[in-house]
Amino acid sequence: MILFLLAACSPNLRPLYIDYRVGSHSAPVIQRIQQAFSEAGWQLADEDLPNAVRTEIRQFRSWGLYRVVAYVEAVPVNDRYVRLFIHPYRYYFTGARSKIPYFKGGLRRGILHDLEAALSEYGLTAVGTDLSRDGVRRR
Repeated sequence: MILFLLAACSPNLRPLYIDYRVGSHSAPVIQRIQQAFSEAGWQLADEDLPNAVRTEIRQFRSWGLYRVVAYVEAVPVNDRYVRLFIHPYRYYFTGARSKIPYFKGGLRRGILHDLEAALSEYGLTAVGTDLSRDGVRRR
Protein backbone atom coordinates (compact mmCIF):
# COMPACT_ATOMS: atom_id res chain seq x y z
CA MET A 1 0.00 0.00 0.00
CA ILE A 2 2.79 2.42 0.90
CA LEU A 3 4.62 1.68 -2.36
CA PHE A 4 1.44 2.43 -4.29
CA LEU A 5 1.07 5.81 -2.57
CA LEU A 6 4.72 6.68 -3.17
CA ALA A 7 4.46 5.74 -6.83
CA ALA A 8 1.28 7.78 -7.25
CA CYS A 9 2.86 10.88 -5.68
CA SER A 10 6.18 10.73 -7.51
CA PRO A 11 6.73 12.99 -10.51
CA ASN A 12 6.99 11.60 -14.01
CA LEU A 13 10.75 11.90 -14.50
CA ARG A 14 12.30 12.02 -17.94
CA PRO A 15 15.89 12.58 -19.00
CA LEU A 16 16.95 15.96 -20.37
CA TYR A 17 17.68 14.74 -23.88
CA ILE A 18 15.74 13.30 -26.82
CA ASP A 19 17.02 11.55 -29.93
CA TYR A 20 15.67 12.31 -33.39
CA ARG A 21 16.02 10.05 -36.43
CA VAL A 22 17.44 11.88 -39.44
CA GLY A 23 15.26 11.44 -42.52
CA SER A 24 16.20 12.09 -46.12
CA HIS A 25 16.42 15.75 -47.08
CA SER A 26 18.53 17.77 -49.48
CA ALA A 27 19.91 20.21 -46.88
CA PRO A 28 22.72 19.32 -44.42
CA VAL A 29 21.57 18.27 -40.93
CA ILE A 30 23.08 21.28 -39.12
CA GLN A 31 21.35 23.67 -41.51
CA ARG A 32 18.00 21.89 -41.00
CA ILE A 33 18.36 22.13 -37.22
CA GLN A 34 19.14 25.85 -37.42
CA GLN A 35 16.10 26.49 -39.61
CA ALA A 36 13.83 24.44 -37.34
CA PHE A 37 15.02 26.30 -34.23
CA SER A 38 14.37 29.64 -35.92
CA GLU A 39 10.89 28.60 -37.07
CA ALA A 40 10.03 27.44 -33.54
CA GLY A 41 10.94 30.87 -32.13
CA TRP A 42 14.33 30.00 -30.62
CA GLN A 43 17.14 32.49 -31.18
CA LEU A 44 20.43 30.86 -32.16
CA ALA A 45 23.49 31.58 -30.03
CA ASP A 46 26.33 33.47 -31.65
CA GLU A 47 28.82 30.77 -30.72
CA ASP A 48 30.51 29.09 -33.65
CA LEU A 49 30.15 25.39 -32.85
CA PRO A 50 31.33 23.23 -35.77
CA ASN A 51 29.22 20.14 -35.02
CA ALA A 52 26.39 21.47 -32.88
CA VAL A 53 23.68 24.09 -32.73
CA ARG A 54 22.94 26.03 -29.51
CA THR A 55 20.13 28.42 -28.71
CA GLU A 56 20.00 31.45 -26.45
CA ILE A 57 18.32 31.19 -23.06
CA ARG A 58 14.53 31.49 -23.17
CA GLN A 59 12.17 32.06 -20.22
CA PHE A 60 9.23 29.71 -19.69
CA ARG A 61 7.75 30.48 -16.27
CA SER A 62 7.98 33.00 -13.51
CA TRP A 63 6.92 31.87 -10.04
CA GLY A 64 7.82 34.96 -8.02
CA LEU A 65 10.73 33.48 -6.10
CA TYR A 66 12.34 32.13 -9.26
CA ARG A 67 11.91 31.97 -13.01
CA VAL A 68 12.41 28.91 -15.19
CA VAL A 69 14.64 29.32 -18.24
CA ALA A 70 16.21 26.88 -20.69
CA TYR A 71 18.47 26.63 -23.67
CA VAL A 72 18.75 23.77 -26.16
CA GLU A 73 21.68 22.14 -27.93
CA ALA A 74 21.44 19.78 -30.90
CA VAL A 75 24.32 17.46 -31.74
CA PRO A 76 24.41 14.99 -34.66
CA VAL A 77 25.20 11.44 -33.50
CA ASN A 78 26.60 9.56 -36.50
CA ASP A 79 24.53 9.94 -39.69
CA ARG A 80 21.31 8.48 -38.31
CA TYR A 81 20.42 10.53 -35.22
CA VAL A 82 20.46 14.00 -33.70
CA ARG A 83 20.52 14.30 -29.92
CA LEU A 84 18.67 17.29 -28.49
CA PHE A 85 19.98 18.31 -25.04
CA ILE A 86 17.71 20.54 -22.94
CA HIS A 87 19.30 22.65 -20.19
CA PRO A 88 16.60 24.02 -17.83
CA TYR A 89 17.51 26.25 -14.87
CA ARG A 90 15.82 28.07 -12.03
CA TYR A 91 17.00 31.66 -11.57
CA TYR A 92 16.12 32.84 -8.06
CA PHE A 93 15.37 36.44 -7.13
CA THR A 94 18.58 36.43 -5.07
CA GLY A 95 20.67 35.92 -8.22
CA ALA A 96 21.44 32.26 -7.56
CA ARG A 97 20.65 29.60 -10.13
CA SER A 98 20.16 25.85 -10.01
CA LYS A 99 19.92 23.24 -12.74
CA ILE A 100 16.62 21.36 -13.00
CA PRO A 101 17.74 17.69 -13.04
CA TYR A 102 14.72 16.16 -14.81
CA PHE A 103 11.72 16.96 -16.97
CA LYS A 104 8.30 17.50 -15.53
CA GLY A 105 5.44 17.12 -18.02
CA GLY A 106 4.50 20.81 -18.19
CA LEU A 107 8.07 21.98 -18.68
CA ARG A 108 8.67 19.37 -21.36
CA ARG A 109 5.55 20.44 -23.27
CA GLY A 110 6.46 24.11 -22.96
CA ILE A 111 9.94 23.63 -24.34
CA LEU A 112 9.28 21.01 -27.01
CA HIS A 113 5.77 21.80 -28.30
CA ASP A 114 6.72 24.10 -31.20
CA LEU A 115 10.21 22.68 -31.57
CA GLU A 116 9.11 19.10 -32.29
CA ALA A 117 6.71 20.30 -35.00
CA ALA A 118 9.44 22.39 -36.64
CA LEU A 119 11.99 19.56 -36.48
CA SER A 120 9.55 17.12 -38.08
CA GLU A 121 9.07 19.53 -41.01
CA TYR A 122 12.80 19.16 -41.71
CA GLY A 123 12.81 15.35 -41.63
CA LEU A 124 13.77 14.81 -37.97
CA THR A 125 11.50 12.36 -36.16
CA ALA A 126 11.51 12.00 -32.36
CA VAL A 127 12.46 8.48 -31.26
CA GLY A 128 12.99 9.04 -27.53
CA THR A 129 16.08 8.25 -25.50
CA ASP A 130 18.72 5.71 -26.48
CA LEU A 131 17.18 3.23 -24.03
CA SER A 132 13.66 3.59 -25.44
CA ARG A 133 15.03 3.64 -29.02
CA ASP A 134 17.38 0.64 -28.82
CA GLY A 135 16.08 -1.19 -25.75
CA VAL A 136 19.66 -1.48 -24.45
CA ARG A 137 21.28 0.53 -21.65
CA ARG A 138 24.75 1.66 -22.59
CA ARG A 139 27.57 1.68 -20.00
